[in-house]
Amino acid sequence: MKAAVRANVVAVAVLIALIAAFAGLASNVLEAETDTIDHAILMALRSADGTNPIGPAWLERGIVNLSALGSTSVTVLIIVLASVFLLLDRRPRQAMLVIATTASAGFILLLLKTSIGRERPSIVKHIDIAGGLSFPSGHTLLAAVLYPTLGMLIASNLRGRHLKIFVFAVAALLALVVGLTRVYIGVHYPTDVLGGWCLGVAVSIGAGLAIGKLKKEGIVERPKGETSGEEVGPIP
Repeated sequence: MKAAVRANVVAVAVLIALIAAFAGLASNVLEAETDTIDHAILMALRSADGTNPIGPAWLERGIVNLSALGSTSVTVLIIVLASVFLLLDRRPRQAMLVIATTASAGFILLLLKTSIGRERPSIVKHIDIAGGLSFPSGHTLLAAVLYPTLGMLIASNLRGRHLKIFVFAVAALLALVVGLTRVYIGVHYPTDVLGGWCLGVAVSIGAGLAIGKLKKEGIVERPKGETSGEEVGPIP
C-alpha cells in the first residue's frame, strides 16, 4: 500500500473515532454525567470563592486576548484574507472550499448547541462576555477547523518534511490554546472544549481528504510547486 493511501486510511479511521468520541461525550453531557469533573476543573482555576482566576493580572489579560483567535470576528477576517489570497493566486475553487468548510462548521455548531441546549457555567465568575449556549465550544470548534485547514493548504506547497510538521504543529497549538483559554475565562466547561476539539479536528480532516481527492481529479486547482503530500499525512 502506498504511503498516501495508508495516510488516507489512517485519516478516515481517526475521523470516525473523533465523531464517535464526540457522540459519546455529547451523550454524557446530556445525562449530566460530566458535571462533577467539569465543576472541579473550573473551581481549580479560581480563588476559593470562585470569583478571581488564578495567576497575575497580566495572565488574565493575555488569555482573554488569545481567546479572540477563535472568535467569529477574527475567524471571519482570516477566512476573507485567505480567500482573497487564493483568488489572487488563481485558486477560486480552493477559496470556495475554505469558505464552505468553515460555513458548514458554523452551521453544525449552531445546530448542536440548539439541540443539546447546555447553559454556560454559573459556578464561577466569567472574566469575559459570552452569550449563547455552551456545548460544544464555538471558539474551540472554529479554531480547530480553520487553522488546521489553512495549515493543510500551506503545507501542500512546502517540500521539507520539517516545514510541514512545523505548520501542522502551529495549527494544532492555536486550536489547543483557544480551547484552554475558554475554560480559564470560565465561559465553557472543559467538556465543551473537548467536544469542540473532537468535532473541529474531524471537520478539518474531512476537508483535507475532500480537497486532496478533488485535486487528484482535477476539480480543484493545484498551484505551481505543490508537493505530492506524501511526506506528512493526508495533505492535499
